[in-house]
Amino acid sequence: MPPQTKKRRGGREVDIFLSVASKKCVEQLDAVLKRVFCRGSRESVILCGPSGCGKSTVLEQALQIYRDDSDLWNTFHHIRLDGWTQAGDSRTCVDEILLQVGAGRQKNDGGITGSLAEKLLEMGRILTDVSQKENKSGFLIIIDQLEGLAEQKTQLILYTLLDLVFTSTLAVCVIGMTTVLDVMERMEKRVRSRFSNRIINVGAEIFAGFDEFCHAFVFRASCLIDELAESDVAEALKEGTAVQSLEKAYEERGGWNTINQLSLLVASFCENCGSRFTAKHIVQAVKMILEDRTVDVIRDLPHLHFALLLCCFQFTRTHQTRNFNYCLVEEIYSEATKMRLRNLKFGQHLLMQAFSDLVDYGLLKFVDRVKDEPWKYRSVTLGMALQHIRGAVGEIDMTKMPTDLRAFCSEVLR
Repeated sequence: MPPQTKKRRGGREVDIFLSVASKKCVEQLDAVLKRVFCRGSRESVILCGPSGCGKSTVLEQALQIYRDDSDLWNTFHHIRLDGWTQAGDSRTCVDEILLQVGAGRQKNDGGITGSLAEKLLEMGRILTDVSQKENKSGFLIIIDQLEGLAEQKTQLILYTLLDLVFTSTLAVCVIGMTTVLDVMERMEKRVRSRFSNRIINVGAEIFAGFDEFCHAFVFRASCLIDELAESDVAEALKEGTAVQSLEKAYEERGGWNTINQLSLLVASFCENCGSRFTAKHIVQAVKMILEDRTVDVIRDLPHLHFALLLCCFQFTRTHQTRNFNYCLVEEIYSEATKMRLRNLKFGQHLLMQAFSDLVDYGLLKFVDRVKDEPWKYRSVTLGMALQHIRGAVGEIDMTKMPTDLRAFCSEVLR
């Protein structure tokens, strides 16, 4: 699959990869922008989706056609804000907006004086005046991390920007990007009343299938590695080990973040080793991203900790339940030390410390948020699966394990 389109970066055109799912989102956003740029409408829209799903790519591609028409593009003021960066100080946010439209020095001190309400009122007037003086057709306002401005202290800023959509005689388009699905619910009623409720969901499943995921990796890797053609990457993908590794990456983390991480890793492998790109680099990169350290943690546990973990598994299997607490596991351990684990009988203090360590290692996880009850009564659940223990046992030198613990392990894993 060839690169879908181009965009400008650092004064030059570069290829970008646009998936089938992203194309549909671009078409939806383009319909909104067309009404703004060509008909002078006033619109607002949110691009919503998880981190790395391609929201910025969708936005840049939708805007590209209007950027190419410089005469039309230059008739608009362009304002770009970061919600979390601007969330700390609303007055600074006002000054930033005025600075971006070339009206940042309305007073001798370099900004608008007065209270926040006065600043917002003056900002609205200045934006209109500047547009008329400079013969601008309207405003394009892009807000990254919209959830930042949806915080209580900064909703006045968001309300003022959205109010431009209702009250301005100019064309206005407010585009918000967020990873928060319920960002609308965080807004005050008056803010929601100024919003069009148009949301474009850029889903996590941005690739139509594994083939498209591979094409995206081929494209991205060839862009990062100097003098590497897409045909070289495609050739490496003909090897079975590389395909199997990418399939695993796609099944577990099939998003743009994974593509970028894999591409950066293989690029660093080639640069550091000075070697030619091969399937081995793909396998190594996938392993680094998806590697599960749980088996390593279990393998290196002291004997007491390992025995206690086995007791946890035995309890869940015997009682057919996922949740338990320290007291319940202690009973299993006490019974085991009487009959099987006589060489691993330790005192209460060491036992509680071992159980606490298992929680710290992530092998056990608290399932409730009640912290005022005694620690040993708090419910926990297993943070790993039985196959992790089997994998660790396969790497342990069982001859160095106490005979009674080895027998208990075999009994639990049967």
